[in-house]
Amino acid sequence: MLVLWYVAAVCVFILNSLRTLAAHAYRNPGDHSLELAEQYLDSINIPGNFLTVFWAPVGLRFHATHHLFMSLPYHNLGKAQRRLVNGLSDNSLYLKTIRKGLWDALKRIWKEASIASAPR
Repeated sequence: MLVLWYVAAVCVFILNSLRTLAAHAYRNPGDHSLELAEQYLDSINIPGNFLTVFWAPVGLRFHATHHLFMSLPYHNLGKAQRRLVNGLSDNSLYLKTIRKGLWDALKRIWKEASIASAPR
């Protein structure tokens, strides 16, 4: 029984680490604090599908939208995100924060980190 609890706890910790990692793009070089627009662009929206609700409850699916409208209640973030995607005449900047899913977000972080660390 102890081994089962240990395995379950490790799985929960790994999933939590991955979803926390996927919430940001990690583009801040660390030499200054980010302005509001930079915080927004460094955050990620993962609207996903019906499974996303299980690994990203509350506001993590709309993390970038939360950074844009910090006082907006979590239950309205999805509606705000849909309105921004469909209602903005030029939504290209907003669309840069959207990922298809957890694995898409993690792959992009890995790819950007590989490019950034490559010798020049």
